[in-house]
Amino acid sequence: MAERKTRGIAAFTAAADQTGKAGYCVTLSASGVAVATGATDNVVGVILDGGEAGAKSDVALLGAYDGTLAFKAGGVITAGSRLMLKADGTVDCAATGLCVGVALESAVADELFEGAPRSPVTIA
Repeated sequence: MAERKTRGIAAFTAAADQTGKAGYCVTLSASGVAVATGATDNVVGVILDGGEAGAKSDVALLGAYDGTLAFKAGGVITAGSRLMLKADGTVDCAATGLCVGVALESAVADELFEGAPRSPVTIA
């Protein structure tokens, strides 16, 4: 049985270098966590502290994390808007897609900003 995680934070092997990738959404596979590469990827969490390839990355698990998160903006973010996954692991405020949270503050592309995470759900 895998080690029990508390507070919704888990350390996973980084499938590629994730240093400087805090706020990016990730997927999980047998080789570890990887930054999402598709807007409909099955994401499991958001990087808190990214490690080098083969090292550990700390990940906040969506739907289990207790608190707000820093997300990486992939475009203009408006406070109160739903956060939708983009194909590069960042988020934006698109009308449809995979929703991973709600923006608690406004931001511009490439900024880290505060958001309330949620279990991923597709919004059509």
